[in-house]
Amino acid sequence: MLKVGSDHFILLISYDAGQLHSTDIMRVLLRYSDFEQKHLDIRSAVYYYGKGIDRCNVMAGIRCLMEYEKQNVMARTGVFLYSADPKQSGVSKSFLMNISKWRSLFENGQGAQIPTRLRQYFENEKLTPAEKYQSLQEAGKGLTHAVLQALGSSRIASDKFFTELFSLQQFVATPQTYEELLRKAEWAVQRYTVLTADPLFTKKDTDEVGRTFEYIQTHLMQKLSREEIASFVHLSPDYLARLVKKKTGLSLMDYIKCQRIEEAKTLLGSTQMSISMIALKCGFSNFSHFSQVFRKETGITPFEYRTAYKGKGTLS
Repeated sequence: MLKVGSDHFILLISYDAGQLHSTDIMRVLLRYSDFEQKHLDIRSAVYYYGKGIDRCNVMAGIRCLMEYEKQNVMARTGVFLYSADPKQSGVSKSFLMNISKWRSLFENGQGAQIPTRLRQYFENEKLTPAEKYQSLQEAGKGLTHAVLQALGSSRIASDKFFTELFSLQQFVATPQTYEELLRKAEWAVQRYTVLTADPLFTKKDTDEVGRTFEYIQTHLMQKLSREEIASFVHLSPDYLARLVKKKTGLSLMDYIKCQRIEEAKTLLGSTQMSISMIALKCGFSNFSHFSQVFRKETGITPFEYRTAYKGKGTLS
């Protein structure tokens, strides 16, 4: 028996391949694992068994075994088949795409999907230990990035977000097991939800929306984009869009369009300005597009609106 590190032991068994099969060793290990859990209260021992190796390759086999154990991020106890040549395929593209959306899930109030997606991937996908290990590392980095970016866009101070349960240093550390990653994700989602539901935070959101509306109203003549407006109020585009949607029931771009039409109505009814000039002042690049959008929103053309306004007063 060899001791490797503080908590790893390797038992080397010399046997005649013609007299003993690896499955016989497996049965012994299973019985011993059951005995430990029932009578010795040992609940975290992990055993690996595999094909025999030549004496001259013992040290190489031990190194492979230690690397394999490191990659086994899911197993907490039990007996597992060890392959001396585990697959080293990388993380799936779909999982990486999943990770890239985590920031938006936080900002859009859908963070609870993150732990659910982690469970679906790690518990249901058929992955090699190497793939699970690599996925764990990518998910750990992705979770840290998503949380820090969401905090920045939401203007939540990190010293307010992180607590004694998870300090900033603990949170950014690479998780060693799937269970640790899942605990981090569940805690981060709950913490973010609690903080963003705080009345003081809601008041801050209201202030940001007010500044957004003011900016739009004073820049209707210009070509406006989500990125430009979000930059002005120091929020992420996705988070800003969610705030506007919550306040008005409209997407940010639909709100801008409505404000342009309302401004056009005011100018049509209260000035003698040409309809083409009104179109430009309200941010439409040409008369044809303006007329099309105006009719879609009001049911009549700009000219018909002006004529009706003069005859009956203000139209809604």
